Amino acid sequence: SPPAANLTAHTSGIGAWSEGDFIDAIRSGVTPDGRRIDPRAMPLAAVAAARDEELRSIYRYLRTVPPVARDVRAGSSR
Repeated sequence: SPPAANLTAHTSGIGAWSEGDFIDAIRSGVTPDGRRIDPRAMPLAAVAAARDEELRSIYRYLRTVPPVARDVRAGSSR
């Protein structure tokens, strides 16, 4: 299975994403930089069905999680 994504506010995660970027990525399955989100790592069909208000709440919660430097693509943690 694929590695878990870095959903913290660090730049190696979703730190540079706006709330709109986050919602668009959930809805489309594509990150702001054009990478496809692996459906094995996230149940896109179920999450994409969430209301905008719910996705905004998830985004706002994730912004409270302490940033962690972890580039999933490189497979490293710092």
